[in-house]
Amino acid sequence: MTDSEPDPLRSILAELAPQGRAALLPALHAAQQFHGWIPEGVATEVGRALGVPLADVYGVIDFYEMLSRQPLGRTVARVCSAPACALAGSDELANALCRHLKVAPGEVSSDGEFTVEHAPCLGLCDHAPALLVGETAQGQGDPRQAAAICARSTAKP
Repeated sequence: MTDSEPDPLRSILAELAPQGRAALLPALHAAQQFHGWIPEGVATEVGRALGVPLADVYGVIDFYEMLSRQPLGRTVARVCSAPACALAGSDELANALCRHLKVAPGEVSSDGEFTVEHAPCLGLCDHAPALLVGETAQGQGDPRQAAAICARSTAKP
């Protein structure tokens, strides 16, 4: 982006600024969507725009599992670790995805495409083990299908 191009995040923050602290979570979601994670400078900018202390901004980022202060892959596979999914094999599913991608949980794959993370309940207990790949919820994840899960999420329409 050049200096002459408008910054979409700044436009969003300008719209949200009158709401102050009440707009913190939507602003952080917008920042994460725009950058793929929330860098320190962006967290500072969000806090300044909304009149929220940086410590509070970081408190929200650290509380919500779907927000990150670390770079993530373009696609994040979040494997549910709640009891129903754990009993149905979510650890095996996460491990299979990590083995296929040659990463540890939380790491970015060498091509920058994937990150595998454990996530709290995704609300798909009746389809355990569940995962969220990007914005797509998937139930009954099968560790033997790790390669197919990754391939589906990167397939171009």
